[in-house]
Amino acid sequence: MICKQLSLNEQQIGSFDRFLLNGTGRVLNALESMCEFDIDWSDSNIELGPANGSEGLKRAGKNTLYTFSSSLLGEMRGCIQLMMRSVDYDYIGELMQPVLSLIFLSKPESDLETLESRKPGWMEDSELLNPEDAEHHQHIIDAMAELSNVLIGVYTKAIYEMCALNTHHSMPELSQDSTQRYFNGEVTSSGRPEQLAGVIENEIHVGKGLFFLWCVITFTEESLQILLDQIKDCHHYR
Repeated sequence: MICKQLSLNEQQIGSFDRFLLNGTGRVLNALESMCEFDIDWSDSNIELGPANGSEGLKRAGKNTLYTFSSSLLGEMRGCIQLMMRSVDYDYIGELMQPVLSLIFLSKPESDLETLESRKPGWMEDSELLNPEDAEHHQHIIDAMAELSNVLIGVYTKAIYEMCALNTHHSMPELSQDSTQRYFNGEVTSSGRPEQLAGVIENEIHVGKGLFFLWCVITFTEESLQILLDQIKDCHHYR
């Protein structure tokens, strides 16, 4: 869905469509490779317009969000965020448990019975955990940070293929946004109606469950115009 104020031509719209297809395909491949689970099917869409009007972000609900944020650097400036609801964060952690258990079993003091008894609750509040669970909690945080770094890199690569502009990103920072202060204040603030964002919503089905992963890309006004002009002039990308 493209907001009316942008007035994009067919080539620009087609470029955003291909950006979604290319980026989504690589995201799914990265998830399957790093988390070692099989994705049964998925659905994705992209919106370009004010973030506070995004239909996809409305589905994020009102509860805790986990946000991995990076700054866009290079020829494109702005910010890129991966966002998950707490229930999705827990589910991904549960799906990753077999992989993480193999890592922990490499330690002499680890035992299979303890590892198999762990539940997604160990990801919720590390301050309330015993030392062993707190260490496990930190491993989950580290694994998710590494995963987010790869996925954000996938999207910056797709940006390059869309407009042939070199873009990279800073190391992602994790925030556990229990009150959605960051989400409401920085991403969907009604006080910044001119702030346009690309919102990519991924609905991913694994086994009997599903999770959502949102990617929100905000460009500076100058960078957005450079991107649109470059698509128009970039004849090699078809």
